[in-house]
Amino acid sequence: MTASEDQDKTEGTSEDVQEVNRELYKRNAELAVRIKTLDLLRKLDEISLSALGMDNMAREIVLAIAVEFSYEIVSVAIVDEKTNTLKWLALASSEPELAATLNDFAPRTLQAPVTSSLASVHILSGAQREPVFVKAIDGVFPSELTQQLKDSDAESVMGRIQSSVIYPLFFEQKALGELTFSSDRNLHELSKYEHESIEGVVSLTSLAMYKAKIYEDLQRTTRQLSSANKHLKELMDIKTEFLHIASHQLRTPLTSLRGLLEMQAKGEFDKLPTEERRELQQNMFSGATQLNSIVNDLLDAMELEGGSLNFKIESVQVETIIDEAVNTLKLSYDKKGLSLVFNTPDQPLPKVEADPAYLRQVFLNIIDNAEKYTEKGGVTVKATLMGNEIEVAITDTGMGVDPVEIPKLFGKFVRGQRSERMFTDGSGLGLFIIKKIVEEHNGRVMLESEGVGKGTTVRVTLPLQQPR
Repeated sequence: MTASEDQDKTEGTSEDVQEVNRELYKRNAELAVRIKTLDLLRKLDEISLSALGMDNMAREIVLAIAVEFSYEIVSVAIVDEKTNTLKWLALASSEPELAATLNDFAPRTLQAPVTSSLASVHILSGAQREPVFVKAIDGVFPSELTQQLKDSDAESVMGRIQSSVIYPLFFEQKALGELTFSSDRNLHELSKYEHESIEGVVSLTSLAMYKAKIYEDLQRTTRQLSSANKHLKELMDIKTEFLHIASHQLRTPLTSLRGLLEMQAKGEFDKLPTEERRELQQNMFSGATQLNSIVNDLLDAMELEGGSLNFKIESVQVETIIDEAVNTLKLSYDKKGLSLVFNTPDQPLPKVEADPAYLRQVFLNIIDNAEKYTEKGGVTVKATLMGNEIEVAITDTGMGVDPVEIPKLFGKFVRGQRSERMFTDGSGLGLFIIKKIVEEHNGRVMLESEGVGKGTTVRVTLPLQQPR
C-alpha cells in the first residue's frame, strides 16, 4: 500500500468516526429530550388528576413546563365565550427576573379580544390546529404585559427571546384557549422529535384544562343546587308557618264564632244568664277583632310587597305618635303587671316627614309585640335626635332572641324558635310589615339581643326629611 493510499484510508476512518460521534450526540440529545418529555408528561398527568379549578390547574401546568423545558415564558389563556375574550390564567418563567414580574398578574386580569389573538383563526374555526410561530413575543400578549416586561428588571432576558409559538387548546371540537411558549431559541427550527414532544404536552394540557373546566362547572352547579335547596327549605318553612297560622290563628276564632252564632240561631243564647251572655259576646268581639287584624296584616303585606301603598306624607311629631301608641297599649301592660315607660325628651324633637297612620302602626306593632314576649319587668321607649335622623329605641326585658335567628325574623311568617312554642296571637307578619313601612320612609330597623333571656331592643331610625 502506498503512502497516499494509507493517508486516504486514515482520513476516511476519521470522517466515519466523526459521523458516528455526530449521530451519537444527536441520539443522546434526542434521548435527553424524550426523557425530559416523559418526566414532564408524568407530572402533567399527576396535575390533571388533581381536583383543581382552571386557575390553579393552569398555574401548576405552566410552572412544570417552564422548569422542565427551560422556557423564558409559558402561559395559558382560556376563551370566555360570553365576552369572546381571551383571559390569561397563568404565566411562568424559568428565569427568576421574569418570574417575579409575571407573578404580579393575578389570574384573568390580563385580557384581550379573541379576534386580536394570533391563534384566533384556529380558535374561531375549530378546524385548523397548527401552531402559530412569531419572532420574539410580537402580538403574543396584551400590550399591558409586554410593556411592563420591557420596563422591568427582566429587560435583558426579554432581549434574548428569539421566538414564540402559540398552540390552540382543543378538546374534541371545543376551543378552550391557547398555550404559549417563548424561548431564546428559534422554535420554528425545532427537530421533529422536539415537535412531537411538545404536541404531547399540548394534548395533555388540553385534557387537563377541560377536566378543570368540568370540575369548576360541577362546583358551580353544586353551589347553585345547594343554594336552591336552602331557598326551597326556607319556602317550605314559610309554608309550614303559614299553615300553622292559618289553622290556629284563623280556625280558633272562627270555630268560637260559629259556636256562638249557632247558639243564637237555636235560641239557646237568650236563655243564658246576663253575665254569661256578656262574656260570650266579649269573646265574639275578641275573635272578630283578631280575624280583622290578621286579614289586615295579610293585605298590608301584599300591598307593601307590591309597592301599591300610597303614603300621605306630612310633618309629624314623633313623641306624639309614640304617646298615642303607649296610651293605647298601657291597659294591656297593666293587666300583666308590666311597666310601659316612654322617656320623653327634655326638649321637643324636630318633626319628621312621614305618614302618621303608618308610623303609628309601626310603634303599636313593636310595643304590642314586646308585651307578648315579656313575662316580667317591662318596656322602655326612648327617642333621640341623631344628626338628621331620629332614632326610637324600644327595649324590653323579655325572652330575648338568639343572635343567629335575628337576620331571618323580618321575613314573612317567621318567628323565633322559642316564640313558636309560646301561645301568641298574630299573623307572623308584624316585623315584616314594620320593616317594609320604615324602609318606604327611607329609614332603617334593627333588632338587637344579647341572647335568650336577655331582652330585646328594636331600633327604628327615621330621616327628618324625605328625598325630594
